Amino acid sequence: MIQLIFRPLDYIKITWQAQKSNGVKYNAKKWIDIYLPTTVAFIVSLLMVLLLIFNDFKIFFKGDAFGLLTSFLQTLPGFYIAALAAIVSFNNPKLDEIDFDDCPIDCNNYNMTFRRFLTNTFAYLAWISIFIILYCLVIKYIFESIQINFVDLYFHLVYGLLLIPLMFFVSQLFSITAMSLFYLGDRIHRP
Repeated sequence: MIQLIFRPLDYIKITWQAQKSNGVKYNAKKWIDIYLPTTVAFIVSLLMVLLLIFNDFKIFFKGDAFGLLTSFLQTLPGFYIAALAAIVSFNNPKLDEIDFDDCPIDCNNYNMTFRRFLTNTFAYLAWISIFIILYCLVIKYIFESIQINFVDLYFHLVYGLLLIPLMFFVSQLFSITAMSLFYLGDRIHRP
């Protein structure tokens, strides 16, 4: 029964084979799900730690930007659940077709319809956005509870280690949402 709670995370196991111009196939979905968010997370986290070290920048978790990010993230689960409901009820036969040349493949190696792919995508996005909200609440509680008198190497390390997962999941939300909007706005309407 507990595995049903984590079922939306099966989205990560979906693959999408794409072909480069030289004919080599690769999993294009990994770029959107893993590689791009990881790169953005490390760059942004490193930049924020360096700004804290060298420019005496304000700690992100204590600033207004963190509050704005948390407020924005709180609106996302409702948006994703509404998108999920819209996809389920959208009456377009194209969504239920399987394009064997260009379709996602689930964890059991079955080709997926676009409807199933998009519902899995928005279920994952809703789950992750709820997780990020909880993560932000824990971080906010920690940083409001401790008194920071001095900033040393250990603080910078912990600060960076807390920033990386947050920036990864926020970047992943944006990259997967952009891909999903492409499919909703363009791809499913093509003949």
